[in-house]
Formats: sequence, C-alpha cells, structure tokens
Amino acid sequence: MKLDLVVTHWTEPWDDFRTFLIMLNMQRGIRDGECRLIFVQDGDDTGGFDPEQVLTDCIIPSVVHRIPHGGVSKARNAGLDFSDADWVMFCDCDDCLYSVDSLRTILDSIDEAGDRADLLWAPFWMEMENKDGQWRRQIQNRNWIFIHGKVWRREWLKEHQIRFNEEIAYSEDALFNTEAGLEIVPSRIAHMKEPVYMWCKRKGSCTENPENATRNRTHMFHSRILKPDICIRRGQPYDAMTHAMRGILDSYYELVGGTIPEAEQETLERMVTNELIRPWYKRIRITSEDMNELGIVSRNSAIRKRAYPGEEKDGQWEDYEPFTRWVAAMLEKYQEGG
Repeated sequence: MKLDLVVTHWTEPWDDFRTFLIMLNMQRGIRDGECRLIFVQDGDDTGGFDPEQVLTDCIIPSVVHRIPHGGVSKARNAGLDFSDADWVMFCDCDDCLYSVDSLRTILDSIDEAGDRADLLWAPFWMEMENKDGQWRRQIQNRNWIFIHGKVWRREWLKEHQIRFNEEIAYSEDALFNTEAGLEIVPSRIAHMKEPVYMWCKRKGSCTENPENATRNRTHMFHSRILKPDICIRRGQPYDAMTHAMRGILDSYYELVGGTIPEAEQETLERMVTNELIRPWYKRIRITSEDMNELGIVSRNSAIRKRAYPGEEKDGQWEDYEPFTRWVAAMLEKYQEGG
C-alpha cells in the first residue's frame, strides 16, 4: 500500500464526518492497492456514531480499529502503529480533502519523489465558521505548526521515533512537528504546489468549543514546556533556548493581554513561573542585566495584537528577528547552559 489516511474519531456527529467521506468517495483515478483509510475510534461514542458504517459507505479499502479512549494523540499513534503503508497522512474526521483530485495529486507526488523525500508538504485551505454560522475560507501556505497538508514517509517516522505526545490533546501537532523538524533534512522535503486538504474549523469542534477553553490553554502551556525539552533530547540547544524563551514571552503576552479569564490567571501564572521561567533561567544562567535587555527586546518583538491595553497593531504579530538575535547572543554568552 502506498498511502494510509489515518482518521481519528471520538464523539463528532456523523454529519461532520459525512463531508470527509463524500470527498473521499469522489476521488478520481485511484487504483487498487494505492490507498486505504484507517479509521480509529477513540473510545465509546455517546453520540450514536457507528464506526462500522464507515466500512459500508467508504468505497476505497478501509479498516476500523477501536481503542480505549485516550485522546487524539493516542488515537493517531494507534493509527500509525496499525499502518503498514509506505506513506501516512493524518486527518481530522470533520475535515475533508480539498478536491476530487487530491488523492491523485498526493499519489503522483509520492511516485515523483521516489526515495528522495521523507515529507510531502502542501498548502491547505482553512474553512472557518463564525458565531453567526457563516463560513469563510482562506488559504494557508505551508504551515509548519499544523498536521494538515503533510504526508510522511512512515519508516522515517519510525526510525526517528516521531510520535504524538499522549499527555496533551491540544497543540499536539505543533509538538509533533517541532520534533520532526529537528530531524528532517530540508533537501528531503518535497513541496506540492496545489492544496490537497481542507481544514474545517467548526464552532463545535474540540479546539473551538468554549467548554474546552481551559483545557486547551493548559495543554498549550504544557506544549511550550515540552518543546525545549525535546530540543535538548535531540541535541539542539539553540532551538531549545529559542522555544523556552518564546514560550515565556507568548505566555506572558497572553496573561497581560487579557485573553485569559481572571479565574485562571493565578494557576497559569504559577505554571509560567514555576515550569517555564525558573527552570530555564537557571539552566542558561541569565543575569539580571540580561533580563533587563530581554524586557526591551520583548517590547519590540512578537507583540500580540492588543497584548497591551490601549495598544493596537497592524496584523497579529511583529517580527521575531530582534528576539531571535537576543537568543543567539545569550546562547553564545552562556554556552554551558544550553
């Protein structure tokens, strides 16, 4: 088998998965033995979804695996373990392929890449539902943060032990891609020009549901804690320091910018102080003078829109370059602490 599509499901309604299934069944020019759907049911579905219906309704070869509920990361890892294809692509069940030629585009890219690539990387479309139930679309160029639009050589993931961290179910793809990015050789990335994937951000999805907001923020903080540790384990001290400092800055901006409910601020501030700031300042032994300089740098780097009361910015982010230069200077100054 050339390609396995790993699709995970927990309690999403059948109607949300139906779009994925319809687009999958509309794919043109797919030959026997080229592609398979691996559907992982993550625990019991209280919404009445019958995974066996996937086997009935899907026209390409498919298999359903049921596992005890453990979250999206555990489900994706299970799908990866079930796969024996040359390549694997991770999909959310409430998304869909972009066009009727998406699979053919991927499979042709696999043939063209041969053994010269470990990652096929494509832009993707993002479709978002607003509060009024209206939908809008925008193109996302090759975005490293998300899993969307990426097709991985399965043996490469296995060789480098790249897996989803099962401790978190939000920002887990950013963590996965961070670890993969430390190992991937840029010349082994093949770029697809055409979008092959549609990311659908529904109001009721796990990442957008207000009931999950506290969990999502907590998992995002844990992701920021884990990123530098991954870099250290992979022998990349500069990347570790960059992720540690950036995590501190991002967390700080969220707290002072009023994006965190007041009831949560004490808990999250403690996480930032005890789990992000103290361990990493101790590890790299930054002086108070260095911290004063960081204050100036951070004021002019990666400032989030409306992060400071009364302050407006054009666009979401400013340039990270001043901060990156500061990190490089600190790493050179404190090489022992990396």
